[in-house]
Amino acid sequence: MASITAAGEQAYGGESAGPSISADGRYVAFHSSAGNLSPGGGFGTADIVVFDGETNRTKPLTLGRDFGEDESVFPSLTSDGTQVAFTSRNNDLVTGDTNGVADVFLAAVTWGDDVPPALDVPQGSIVQPAESPAGAVVTYEVTASDIDDPNPTVSCVPPSGSVFPIGDTTVTCTATDASGNSAIGTFVVHVQGVAEQLDELQWMVDTFDMDADVREGLQAKLAAIRTALAKQRAATACNVLRGFVNQVTDESGQGLTVDLAAVLVERANRIRSVAGCGS
Repeated sequence: MASITAAGEQAYGGESAGPSISADGRYVAFHSSAGNLSPGGGFGTADIVVFDGETNRTKPLTLGRDFGEDESVFPSLTSDGTQVAFTSRNNDLVTGDTNGVADVFLAAVTWGDDVPPALDVPQGSIVQPAESPAGAVVTYEVTASDIDDPNPTVSCVPPSGSVFPIGDTTVTCTATDASGNSAIGTFVVHVQGVAEQLDELQWMVDTFDMDADVREGLQAKLAAIRTALAKQRAATACNVLRGFVNQVTDESGQGLTVDLAAVLVERANRIRSVAGCGS
């Protein structure tokens, strides 16, 4: 069987097909969407893989990352197994591939470690509310895997655990294996400021169950807070936020539930901290 890993595991997670064999029978090229034949477990795309029957080594030649768009299929090996032609829709294989259609590629088959690690970064943005005027401490997890190096190094800037300012910050991560191959990935950390946190507090007041007169009073206070902030009257906004907290505390277990009151107080006090209201 050619569709196996270097450890002898059978391919899983996707089909392997379209084999092409060298003249001496040593090398077999095929396309596969099996996750364990590519670093990082693959991305659900079909990629070109070459198997060396003498050393039982499997090597991916392509690594598509966009499901349904980066398919590489139908390899054709040269008789000596040193080159392979194939069809691919992956526009990252060469620079300047902008025609948006499948193309035919010719790639050399080399057996040194020239495959970069697969970097796994958060998909989409990480969203977290600010805790102070400086922003928020944000932690995240980024990992990498590699066909040849079991422990590629990963570094990110800014690192996990940093204080991220309010707004958007792009995190850039690099994974490097023992042979010096590297992969770069990015993601965005979004820290919510006063305005966004007020929007969420407003939604809670407008949506969750509470006495009508309590809702009306809290809505009026939120409107007053927005007006004060729009006029750059921070002290007034802070005082009204304190009044919001006091009303919620007074109505806890009466006009609204104890649990809801605790959440509203926590959110309002956090907004006070972000706005620099002090104690």
